[in-house]
Amino acid sequence: MFEEYSSLILRLGLGSTFLYFGIYEKLINPDLTIAIIENSGISVPFSIGLFVLLFGLLEVLVGSALVLGYFTRVAAVISAVMITGIIFQLGYLAVPRDPALVAMALSLIITGSPVFSLDSYFKKRKYV
Repeated sequence: MFEEYSSLILRLGLGSTFLYFGIYEKLINPDLTIAIIENSGISVPFSIGLFVLLFGLLEVLVGSALVLGYFTRVAAVISAVMITGIIFQLGYLAVPRDPALVAMALSLIITGSPVFSLDSYFKKRKYV
């Protein structure tokens, strides 16, 4: 009866997680993320500071899309790729929440966002 609302809960949970990490950990307090990257030996193609800034902006963009339910499946694919990359770089159990976040993203790739979303609004209006 309320199955379609599970995607709303997943969208809000995953989206708010991305917003938190993008805004607070990457844009407001980038020093912690920079230190983690430097200490883990992860190589980035350009300066670590710029990488953290761009990654944070991408997290805010993806998180906003998920919360609003706008291009939900695309945002879920991007989030799954981002988190999977972090898992491969840091290790499977380095951050225990990451596999659960990937599972949330995969579920949203399958279900989309049928209720309380911009996707469903535009679909009803025949804009998409």
